[in-house]
Order: sequence, then structure tokens, then C-alpha cells
Amino acid sequence: MKGLFCILPFLLFFIHTNAQPSDDQLQKILDDWIQTQDEQTDYEGLLEQLYLLAADPIDINKSSTEELRSLFLLNEKEITELIRYRDAVGTISDLYELQTIENWSIELIEIILPFITIENLKPEKNLWQRMNSEGKGYLLWRTDTFFEERKGFKIEDVDQRFQGNQLRHLIRVRKTSTGDYSFALTAEKDAGEKWRWNLRQHQPGFDYINFHLQLQNKKFVQNLVVGDFQLQSGQGLLHGNAFGLGKGGETINTIRRNNTLFKPFTSTLENGGFRGVASTFKINSKLNFSLYQSYKNRNASAQTDSMGNATISSWRNSGLHRNTNEINGRQQITETANGGILQYENNTTLLGIQFQNINFNKTIIPKPNLYNQFTFQGKNFQAASLYFSKTISSFHFFGESAIYKKYAGLNFGMMTALSNRTDWLLHYRFYDKQFIGLTGNPFAEGSTGQNEIGFYTGIKHQIKKKHIFSAYADFFQFQWLRFRMYQPNSGWDALVRYQYVLNKKTNFMFQYRVEEKPRNSSQVN
Repeated sequence: MKGLFCILPFLLFFIHTNAQPSDDQLQKILDDWIQTQDEQTDYEGLLEQLYLLAADPIDINKSSTEELRSLFLLNEKEITELIRYRDAVGTISDLYELQTIENWSIELIEIILPFITIENLKPEKNLWQRMNSEGKGYLLWRTDTFFEERKGFKIEDVDQRFQGNQLRHLIRVRKTSTGDYSFALTAEKDAGEKWRWNLRQHQPGFDYINFHLQLQNKKFVQNLVVGDFQLQSGQGLLHGNAFGLGKGGETINTIRRNNTLFKPFTSTLENGGFRGVASTFKINSKLNFSLYQSYKNRNASAQTDSMGNATISSWRNSGLHRNTNEINGRQQITETANGGILQYENNTTLLGIQFQNINFNKTIIPKPNLYNQFTFQGKNFQAASLYFSKTISSFHFFGESAIYKKYAGLNFGMMTALSNRTDWLLHYRFYDKQFIGLTGNPFAEGSTGQNEIGFYTGIKHQIKKKHIFSAYADFFQFQWLRFRMYQPNSGWDALVRYQYVLNKKTNFMFQYRVEEKPRNSSQVN
């Protein structure tokens, strides 16, 4: 009965919406993104992100190459053909016109259709008028519970017993108009958490709340986000959002990170994202400059050193505050972060330079385990990086080089279309054992871009219209100890997948995956 739960009310309203993706479409995309079924995969989070992508589709006439890549549904050849078609004909007036683009199949158009739109010219109105008459919005209310009483509700120890009821509540309200504005409010209370009205602790009943207001394309201001936001730049060495995908059945498009810069953060991951103000300013048609300032309290384990000073030993990323121990870790450290990005972009070239500065109000001193000897320590963090992407004919090159103190993180790749039916990717990564990216999320075997050297190659081939073959091989080496691995070591994993698409609702798949990675059976210091 571990995973058995009951959704009580589930209310979802869409206003002025385009066609929403079907469950079959979303399931197919998830199957491509996720290579294996396991308890560690956040299926609900991934599904929610897909719904959010559909709720805020990109304008097919105005979208940049980076925005198109951020969908993870188009390969480089398909993106290039779309850009070439737009340059030749100007504005795409109807989505049915996509069928005339070279290498764009009916199947591809059906998959991508819920995530794109065409914004027509509209009469001039002020923001309040547009919010009342244009765009689309939704209200989501979800409450779920488990049929059986969980162990935490029955523990006799008062400090360990869950203080709230077994109901989980999630409410989200959002209104958005593509390329114009977006605002949202999300509130959540997990099962076992108690309703608390404490505004000083940012608890107006719900345990967690996030919000945002976003404005786009206002004269020289390309993008402005106030409230909760996320940042994805370069290949994720310094700035990477929580929705960074990696190895899976989609062996090409999910390896490269996409340079989407600032986006609203609507997830319920409490330790994710930033909170403050972020903006991108347009210098000219190809050059922009971005700045952000964030001030956010994060969950962590606090302790007191021998001098009586409060320190932080580890992060608490579960977002659960059900008993006294978990509540004591709530918002224990304040993070002040800021940074800047200067970026040049045209249809074939992207160049960027960025810096990041983070300050904490308490000193971070990790537990003295040998494997985390090179984990970040202290109160201040500074890092910088250079990133690029370049398309030459059918070849697309991308990469990022970052520096923290004197330690480097490198990430380079090449994608190409060997033919109209075959895509191929090569990728190399080097993350020094002492390199740190506190808010990064690059492609890696481990959970962070640190202490790893790796080489990845992937291929995807459409044998016939309904037959798709994909495979990858990834070889990696760890220069220092890791959790449950007590000596430097190496490993590899590979996947082969064959897929037969019978029709829109039915497809058959054969997949084989093998992995070799050393791991000790228990933890020792």
C-alpha cells in the first residue's frame, strides 16, 4: 500500500486556452525523457512542468533558437529549417503552415502543437485591460491523502510525531499571455504539516507559498520577473534550473542545456529557484544584458560551534515540516544572491559571459566525512563562466567553461544530423573535484557538477516512418570519494531502445539498459 493514495477534489479550469495536450501525448513525452521506472524519479514534477509548458506556449514567430531547444522536442535540423522558413516567408500565419517546412512531419507537428502558438497583432491596451480580456489562465486545487494511516502519525515520541493531518493541499492560480505578461500564486501544505498562521515565518496557513509577476517585451526591457524565478544559462555550470533533464530514451535533445535565462519559478521545491527581481535589457537586436538580485530563506540543518556561533551542516531539500525535528530545519539560512550576464545572439551564434555572487548569513560547515572534503564551506561564494553555441551547416557546437577560485568546470558537445533520419551527439565534461557550482545543474552522472570526468555519445535513427532506434553510451570517472564510494573510481552505462509507433495512442517499445558503477553497501567516515 506504499503508493496508494486518494485524490479528493481535483479542480482545473482553463480560460481562453488553445488545445491542451492529451494524457497520451504527455505520457509519450515522459517515456522519452525517463529511461527507467524508479522511486527516485519525480514523475509528478515532470508532468506538472509539461502542463506548465502547455499553459504558456512559445510564439512560433518570435521564439529564438534557445526557446525552441527548451522544449526538448526538436532536433537541430528541425530548428534550423524553421528559422530558415521564417526568414524566407516572414510571419507564419497559421499553424497548418508548419506542414510546408522541410523535415517537419505530421507526427512532429502533432507532438509540438500544444506547446506553441501564434500571437496575432492586437489593438493597443494597457496592462490591466489586457489581463482582463486576453491570455489564458487556470485555477488548480488539489487535495490528496493516503488510505492507510502513516507511521509518522502513530509515533509516541512527541518530537517525532507528525503534527498535522494526513491531507496534502496544493492551490495554484495563474494567468498568462505569451510574450506579454504572467502572474501566479502557488500555495502548498504537505501531509503531516500543521496549519500555522505566522506571517513572520512566512506561514499564512500554508507551509509554502511562491508567487511571481512577469512582464516581457516592454521597449528596452525584454524580460522582468518580480518574485520567484529560475535561471538557466550556458550549460548549467553556474545557473541551472531544477528541470534539467539528462540520460534517457531521448538520447540527443535532453543532453544539451538551453539558454532560456529568467523564467517564473512555480514549482513546490522549497529550496529551488531564487526570490527577488530579475531583468534582461535589450542593448540592440543581438546584444542583451541581464541582472538579478535574490533574497531567500532556505531549509537547512543548523548547529552551534564551540564559540557559540550558529553554523549550517547540511541542506534539507525535502520541503517537509511535519514534526519538531523537521520544523527546526525550516528557513534556517538566508541566501543573498546576485549576478549579471552579457550575451550576444543571432540565428547561428550565441556567446555569453556571466558572474555570480552568493552570501549566506551563517557559515556552512559540512559534516566531517571524508567524501565531502571538497564540499562548499564558508559564507561567501563567487564564480564566473563563458559559454557559447555555434551552428555551422548541419553541425551544432556548444559548451561552457566556468571557474570557481582556481578550479575549473568544462562542458563541451557537438550535435549533427548525419542524414534526414539520423542524429548523433558527442559530449565531454570535466568537473574538477574542487570546482563548485552552488546553483548549477549541468549534465552529469552525479547530482552535482563536481568531481567527474565523462564522455557521452548518443544516436537516434528513424528506420522507417514508424520505427525508431536510439542508443547511448556514457563513460565516467570520479577523481575523489563520493557518498557510498570510498575510493576514486570509474564506471559506465549504456542504453538501447527500439520503438514502434502503431498509431497516435499505441506504441510498442523494447529497451535494454546496463550500468556498471562501484558502490559500497554502507556508509563509513
